[in-house]
Amino acid sequence: GGGATGRKGIRECPIFYPTEEEFGNFEQFVLSIEPQCLEYGICKIVPPSTWKPRTAPYENKDDMILNGPVRQEAIGHSGTYQCMNVTQKPMTIGEFKKLAL
Repeated sequence: GGGATGRKGIRECPIFYPTEEEFGNFEQFVLSIEPQCLEYGICKIVPPSTWKPRTAPYENKDDMILNGPVRQEAIGHSGTYQCMNVTQKPMTIGEFKKLAL
C-alpha cells in the first residue's frame, strides 16, 4: 500500500469510506481491508453519513463476551522496558473486570 506522504515525510495511514452495506457487517469489512493496513498497523475508517452511534448504553454489559481480551505486560528496569500483549481466552466483561482489579 502507499499512503500519502504527510508532514516530515511520514506516510499517512490508509483511509476507508465503507458503504452502508459494508459497514453493516463491520467485522467482515475489517477483514477485507486488513491486508492493505498491515504495514501501517493502523487505519482510519469513516462511517457512512447515514450511520448514527448508539444513544443508550448496552444492557447487562457484564454478560457480554470479549472474544480475545488482551493483557499487557511490561518488563524492564532503568528506563528500558519491553511491552508484550498477551491474548487471553474468551471471557465476559464481568470476568475481565475482576481480573483488572
